[in-house]
This record gives sequence, C-alpha cells and structure tokens, in this order.
Amino acid sequence: MENKMKISGNELTDVINKCGDLNHVQPFGCDVEWLGYTIHIKRFLDFMDMMGFVNGVTAGCFAKSDNSYMPEARDFFFRCHIVEYYTNIELPDNLEEKNQLVYGTNIIEVVLRNVDMGQFQAIIDSIDKKVANLVDINVKQINDEVEFIYEQVSALYAQLTEAFDGIDKETIASIANAVVGTTFDEKKLIDAVNAAKAETTTNGAGLEVVK
Repeated sequence: MENKMKISGNELTDVINKCGDLNHVQPFGCDVEWLGYTIHIKRFLDFMDMMGFVNGVTAGCFAKSDNSYMPEARDFFFRCHIVEYYTNIELPDNLEEKNQLVYGTNIIEVVLRNVDMGQFQAIIDSIDKKVANLVDINVKQINDEVEFIYEQVSALYAQLTEAFDGIDKETIASIANAVVGTTFDEKKLIDAVNAAKAETTTNGAGLEVVK
C-alpha cells in the first residue's frame, strides 16, 4: 500500500468525534452521578493500563505460596480492577471493605454502561487466555515433578533389590539399625548394605564345611 495516511493529534480527536453515537458514550470518558458522588469513568484504557488490568487479575488468580489456581478469587479481582482502572474511585485497603463495595453496590453496572465494550471484551479474552496458559504450565510442572520422583524411586528400588539379594533377616535388621534416626539417605543405606555383605563374607571365610 503506497499511499499511507497518518491520523494523530487533533485529527484523531476529530475522527473519534465523528463516530458520534457509536457506543452512545463520550469518547474519552464522562462524569456520572452515583449515590451522591460525581465519579469520572474512562471510556477507553490506554495500552499500559490494559496490560496492568490483565496482569493484575491474572496474578490474583494464583496463590503466592504454591502458585495454585484459585478460581474463586478471579471475579473479586476482576471487579476491583474495573473500579480501579476505569474510575477515579480509590478502593479501600481493607479486603472486606473492597468486597462490600464491588459486590454490595451497583458500581460495576454503572461503570460498564459507560465503557467501550469492544476493548472491555478484549481484556476479558486476554485474561482467559493468560490464565489458561498459566494453568497448563502448572499442570506440566506437576507432571514433570511426578515423573521425576517416579524415576528416582524406580532407580532406588532397583538398587535395593540388587543390594539385598541373598541377605538374611538378621542382617537386614542390623542395616536398619545403622540408618534409623537419621535423615533418609539412599547412599548411606546402600553403603550399610554393602558393609553388612562384606562382614558376612568375612565371617564365613574361615568356616570349614563338614561332610
């Protein structure tokens, strides 16, 4: 495309104004009376605010302790971010007070009547995709960890099967006494088995077989 046209500054404002009743709201926001307060509601979020909205809600869906997914927290954080990013209302610090504001009043409905729904839907879609991607990553990490543990246990089982071959119950008891009360260490256990085997061989070396 050879003939490109640049629209910016006052021209951009003029183009948006010409859209008129496209969404029946003011281009860059409006002031709304709400329960005795005059609040400002943005129609659009700029790009950085869009990213902050998506990342903030996504982060709120995962526990900081173990990164587990918490679907029950998603709607709460979503509502809080609507108020935080689209209005000039400063949310209270107290968690329960936030909960009462975003669930106990009609603030969400008031805000959504005055925002661009095309951009808002794009934000919802981005959150859905990002959360789904992180959940998949978590599942893969868990599966990889389980597979690693299985491989380690299988390898240890093979070692112990070979090590305990031909050892009597009394010797096994002495091996158990050698490692009891300590943090489990597979090398220490194998060493104890080999030491017991060596002792058994030494003790039997001088025995004379009587026919």
